Amino acid sequence: MKLAIDGGPKAVTNMLAGWPSFSETAIRAVEAVLRSGKVNYWTGSRGSILAEGTIGQNPAGRMTAFLAEPGAAYDAAQRRTGNGGIAIDPPAVNTYRAEIEEFSAAVLAGREPAVSARLGVHSQEVLAACYRSAKTFKRITL
Repeated sequence: MKLAIDGGPKAVTNMLAGWPSFSETAIRAVEAVLRSGKVNYWTGSRGSILAEGTIGQNPAGRMTAFLAEPGAAYDAAQRRTGNGGIAIDPPAVNTYRAEIEEFSAAVLAGREPAVSARLGVHSQEVLAACYRSAKTFKRITL
């Protein structure tokens, strides 16, 4: 069976529920946070992680995990209800410094670095394929 992107039948043919709406005040508040450049946001099928103040190797940032209830259906809107989430407190690490330190240690020890050049190139290939796919609306095979 072909996927819809390849000319097959559409998986969803009914109208989907509308998107949530937000007040102008809420929109301005979110815009202010996004313009600050101090928010990272990851989502998945079982919840999301909100990271504030973690960009630029800032050790003062905070991260909060919001997990879905066991057995709950996927919620594309990632609504956060019930509690304030679970605080995540990883040690502050300057990733740029850690990368240089690991590479230097590998050179001095005569071993491969933990993250090889091949993995770095592959990561760039995946990213380029994502951009190509978004631009062409086609699946890209690596």
